[in-house]
Amino acid sequence: MREFIPMRIPNLPPKEKERLLALKGYGLLDSGAEKEFDRITELASLICESPVSMIALLDENRQWFKSKVGIQEQETPRELAFCQYTILNPGIFEIEDASKDERFKDSEHVKGEPYIRFYAGYPLVDPDGHALGSLCVLSPSPKVLNTVQKNALSLLADQAMALIVQRRKAEESRFFDNFYQLSNDLICISGLDAFLRRVNPAFQRVLGWDTEYLLSNSLLTFIHPDDLQPCLAELEKLSAGDTTISFSARCRTFDGDYRTLQWTVTPEPGTKNVFAIGRDVTQENLRIAQVKESEHNLRSFFENSQGLMCTHDLEGQFKAVNTAGAALLGYTTEEFCRMSMFELIPVKHHPHLQAYLKEIKNNRTSSGLMTTLHKNGSHKVWLYNNLVESGSGGNQYVIVNSIDVTGKHRLEQALDRTKKMLEQTNRMAQIGGWDLDVGLNKVTWSEVTKQIYEVEYDFEPELETTLHFYKEGEHRDKIRRAMELAMT
Repeated sequence: MREFIPMRIPNLPPKEKERLLALKGYGLLDSGAEKEFDRITELASLICESPVSMIALLDENRQWFKSKVGIQEQETPRELAFCQYTILNPGIFEIEDASKDERFKDSEHVKGEPYIRFYAGYPLVDPDGHALGSLCVLSPSPKVLNTVQKNALSLLADQAMALIVQRRKAEESRFFDNFYQLSNDLICISGLDAFLRRVNPAFQRVLGWDTEYLLSNSLLTFIHPDDLQPCLAELEKLSAGDTTISFSARCRTFDGDYRTLQWTVTPEPGTKNVFAIGRDVTQENLRIAQVKESEHNLRSFFENSQGLMCTHDLEGQFKAVNTAGAALLGYTTEEFCRMSMFELIPVKHHPHLQAYLKEIKNNRTSSGLMTTLHKNGSHKVWLYNNLVESGSGGNQYVIVNSIDVTGKHRLEQALDRTKKMLEQTNRMAQIGGWDLDVGLNKVTWSEVTKQIYEVEYDFEPELETTLHFYKEGEHRDKIRRAMELAMT
């Protein structure tokens, strides 16, 4: 097996990054064969009397052939491409005998198939000055081109570049036409008098009018009467020399209702043509109005709530509070928002606060009772139901909704103490008692009653069962009459 030494690699062209971006922007790499390019390579081969001719494009890693004559390969590695040198200079690059050239003599394409000796290439330079590749001719025999052949190669290279530019313009035109036809935005050309000259299908889809009717009327015909004067004022700016105007206006549909369209209008320099793009923002405006109304209602509810409504971050720092809530704790809203929950809650309750912050972070919701300090040092008890929300920037915060249950809590504690004292007194005095819920017809016995009647702790009495514990006759009749009298 023969071992080849790689040919000498030249320096990269100046602005190589920009050159590669320009090459890819033409969308030519890996495209199919096209007759216009094939005719150029055939002519180059015939005129230059060379068996091999190529239109070669050079990207980061390879030399790819858009068109070729006399070879089968579709591409070669960039390091083997003679074209690397061609794109470095504006004129023709010619090698009479590559086997005697220090730059190429060790190349595997010189020492092996296709045994290149003669090479001549002309760079394909786009209108921005980027050399995308070359039109080149090759031969296994040493030779030089005459003046006529060199001029012809130069002209053919220019023609190849013109085809590449024309091809991109055709692609851009096709893309624009697709955009024009398929766009949901209304695209039109009109005069400064606002008479429409061309409209895309979106006009009929959005407004319902057929194209013939649209082209026979001024766009101002469809504007809502209340929006007409502002539109005329904007058009006057355009006539006065403004390059772009933007405005929103309601446009009448075929069905008689109105759609709100947001317009951007630009004149074409040197003509009386005006290009306009309109976007239907009817639903968007409706959503914005609904959001504003919702925000207003929420703010009104927040501010007018008689309980404590506030927000805090996941570390317990307050962010906002309603005026009434702050006042219930003796603070202004400004003072409150400078505080942390650890300042507002008694120190002995901080373990509960830590548990709350952990719960709200993990579960995104929490409810229960929480004790806070009033500015004057007294305690307040709150029944809260909190949840986590995410802001527009992704920051999470907690919405606090709580009511003051301090009085209720203290009353419950007092009732609980009274109940315990009464039960303790009854146990000491061995006094039993029971009550009857007349609506539910439900009897409840005290613990001492169950002990007196010698029943189990979990015994569930009924009304008739209760009466049977009294001796039949005088005593049972007496308790029955007492009950009837009490109910009466």
